[in-house]
Amino acid sequence: MTDTQLYETMIEFNSFYVHYLSKMDKAFTGGEFGTAAMRCMAFIKSNGRCTQKELSERFGIDMAYLSRTIGKLTEDGYLQKEANDADKRSHYYELTDTSRKVVLEQEKRMYEHILSTVAHLSNEEKETLGECFSKIKKLLDR
Repeated sequence: MTDTQLYETMIEFNSFYVHYLSKMDKAFTGGEFGTAAMRCMAFIKSNGRCTQKELSERFGIDMAYLSRTIGKLTEDGYLQKEANDADKRSHYYELTDTSRKVVLEQEKRMYEHILSTVAHLSNEEKETLGECFSKIKKLLDR
């Protein structure tokens, strides 16, 4: 495959995937939260408390935008802010009981959305799809 063909193939796939991701984001956020807020809460649920800097680096979100998002989540009772003894300029953020329930509900909605998306596939096709996702990630994460 030439570089030009690869470029065209990747652009075509990217266009398809961005459209697909927008549908997944709607299922994931449920309309109540923005994508950044849900991704932050889901990350904290999976990885435990973290700093704003860690979230910014993980998701590539502008620190100013992330600061507003985290501030709103904290103000609304979805995140709990704790002092960072190692760096007085930053804080740790943890989920509250309320946000844990929200994230679990959103994960369930996402799970159901993904299952409905691939319901028409055979088990062999699902296996192939999973392997392709893993291979793409491995190739592009180098």
